[in-house]
Amino acid sequence: YSLIISELPPPPTGSVLLVDENFSSGLPGDWAVDTSSGISWTINTPVPGDSRLDNLTGGQGDFAMVDNDFIHQTVTSLETPEFDLSSATAVVLRFNSYFAMDTGESINVDISTDGGSSWSNVWPWMGFNPEPAAYVLDLSAQATGQSRVSLRFRFNSEYETQGNLWQIDNV
Repeated sequence: YSLIISELPPPPTGSVLLVDENFSSGLPGDWAVDTSSGISWTINTPVPGDSRLDNLTGGQGDFAMVDNDFIHQTVTSLETPEFDLSSATAVVLRFNSYFAMDTGESINVDISTDGGSSWSNVWPWMGFNPEPAAYVLDLSAQATGQSRVSLRFRFNSEYETQGNLWQIDNV
């Protein structure tokens, strides 16, 4: 016998998994890091018990992180490859997150439907969230029927020397 318990809603019926990334092999070759200032995203092996270097997302193993450590002016993005979703009828993004906030920095998920020439914000977050969280974003309105969809996870310290850290896993 087996019992499966999930806190997340199931994916849409007939769905296809396009990304299943837990960063266990480092940064995937078709992903990109774009840093206009400050500290870049890194892939980290957890240090159990360390308040900055353990995987605090609720995931296990390696994870992606921006560690601004309150001393940099950082704007950095972790970008997925481009996806052809022209035949998709629903698009859902799931990821684990841990965000330790300072004062005014933000974490964001942005979407591009033109190969990265322009981006639209689909999930902005500012504020304290000291617990691991699993997010499920319905991107159907922005992404279905589009042939050149990319996503990015963007950390922005609002051009101030502030901001703690953001970790993501299980995209």
